[in-house]
Amino acid sequence: DTAEGYAIMVSLLFFVGLSVSILFYNPPILYWKECILVFAAYLPSKFYSGFIELTFRSGRDFRSLAFVQLILIVFTVLSVWLVYYFGFEGYLARLLVLAVIGLFLMSWFRPFRFKANLNLQYLKQLFRMGMPLFVSNYGQTVINSFPGMLILIFGNLATLGLYYPVSIIINFGTMVPGTISTYLYPQTSYEYGANKNINHVIQKSLKAGLYSMLLMVPVIALLFFLLPSMFYRFAP
Repeated sequence: DTAEGYAIMVSLLFFVGLSVSILFYNPPILYWKECILVFAAYLPSKFYSGFIELTFRSGRDFRSLAFVQLILIVFTVLSVWLVYYFGFEGYLARLLVLAVIGLFLMSWFRPFRFKANLNLQYLKQLFRMGMPLFVSNYGQTVINSFPGMLILIFGNLATLGLYYPVSIIINFGTMVPGTISTYLYPQTSYEYGANKNINHVIQKSLKAGLYSMLLMVPVIALLFFLLPSMFYRFAP
């Protein structure tokens, strides 16, 4: 209950803080205000959706989560036409639409519903444990944007265009471990909270890491031989 209250509180702080910020800092940059307003709705939606995703624990729960992810994939593909027809404005609209749809679906199919409250003792613990994780995750997101910016600074648009197929491959390589962690993290967190057995969590995590590595080795070997010819054919 306190965790949901914390998630709602942080989401509201992000929304209000970012929305109000344009009253104090609004530089003459094209689409600045629109970007901040979209981000003010996008970030809380993704944050709260992430909290709801952690409440999926059992096999039946994950079937519902898989169904939600499948619907989001369909909308992700279909919404590309917004960018094609409306350019950057369509890109902003696409971000907002996907975030809102994701939040709606997660809320509709969530397996547990809590009565949100803010217990001060638990809230301090959540802030103490959660804030470093949030800062580290946000820092990783910022750092991951550096390669593209450096290529654009020291190279050109053509070089940047060649970089993104590589980033797609890298993202594909992290997809299997990410999917396994999405399934595993809520279960291990719940089990640790129930029995405080850290060794069981470690064993389960090591086993999942081994399985993901075994799954990715043949895929990497296959792509190693296929990708060069594909690049020469479709991106000469």
